[in-house]
Amino acid sequence: MEENIIKLTEEELNSIRSIQETYSNAVYTLGKLQVEYVDFTQKIETEKNNIFNKLKELKTTENNLIDQLTKKYGDGLLDIKNGVYKPVKKQ
Repeated sequence: MEENIIKLTEEELNSIRSIQETYSNAVYTLGKLQVEYVDFTQKIETEKNNIFNKLKELKTTENNLIDQLTKKYGDGLLDIKNGVYKPVKKQ
């Protein structure tokens, strides 16, 4: 049995190669974007954790200041705008 072999034209081969190259570039670009996305989301998570830790530290500092003011002046209300601490009488 004789096989018929058909040789593609240079133009047809170039078209196939062009499609393969375009496909390969698209897959490469998609992979690169995925790596950048993972890196970016890790940076965001790290930064969020840093901010949450700073907020916890700030809350601790705030509570310590409130304790100091309460020990010094007793229970009261603080008016930051006017810089006034108004003692509250216990009943």
